[in-house]
Amino acid sequence: MNQFAWWTIENKTHSEIIEVLNSHKDSRPWVNYFINESPMSPGNLNSVCRIGYVPFNHCPQNRFYYLDQSRFIETVAAGGICTVINWNATLDDLPEGWQESVQRAYSESINNKEKPNTVVALLAFTLSRYRKRGFSGKVISKMCLYGKEKGYDYCIIPTLPPAQFQKEYIDTPVSELAKIKREDGSYLDYWLRLHTQKGAEVLSTSERSHRFIYSVKDFSEHASSYTIKKSGEYIVALDKDKSLGQNGKNMWQKIYVNIEKDIVQFDWACIWVKYDLQKLEFSL
Repeated sequence: MNQFAWWTIENKTHSEIIEVLNSHKDSRPWVNYFINESPMSPGNLNSVCRIGYVPFNHCPQNRFYYLDQSRFIETVAAGGICTVINWNATLDDLPEGWQESVQRAYSESINNKEKPNTVVALLAFTLSRYRKRGFSGKVISKMCLYGKEKGYDYCIIPTLPPAQFQKEYIDTPVSELAKIKREDGSYLDYWLRLHTQKGAEVLSTSERSHRFIYSVKDFSEHASSYTIKKSGEYIVALDKDKSLGQNGKNMWQKIYVNIEKDIVQFDWACIWVKYDLQKLEFSL
């Protein structure tokens, strides 16, 4: 038996996927890892703090779990989530970022006006014990192969550059982060290196791929231990448990605080990359 195998959950809403995961709790205890996130954490894709109308619960999704079956109890090693939209391959028609991609996927799924031709990768993850084994690349290839088999033209990804959370780059626009390269000529950003090595093209950037708004109390409880006393802009560490999702580490974040309105607001930026599914070859 092969050590690893794929489990695909296709064309279901988030709520339907949670039902599927719940039905496997006895045989696959690892699914609890994906259904018990705090609804307040930024790392939760369905976080109630994602500002604007983000119907993640209701947009069609495909999920790919890469399972390690060599252990006494099967566990998940890596995985990914994608949705589909219609995109005319121009920058003008590109969603602003992750949140607008979800909005568009949902809107198109209920209006049925445009046939989807593009996969949008929303998340790729690898559990810590399986890192540095190329599994992130396998997840991206799996999503691209799915799109290619369905006859789609593109896979586009609003990548979340980790450098934006490093203190030394906190004031650097994402458009500039997208240009920084190492001495060997490859991109500084891990995700851009991975994608371009696999044949993807860097398209564009968005300063507001994700927007979050908390009350001061919720921010202090769920996102950061920084003590907020007055309105203004601050640079703080997002250091609460699970605040950044399953793969999160401490990250620095510029926030805007308005004490009178009781809000803490911050944005995450993205760099868009594109895979031409009809021209590229993918392997697992």
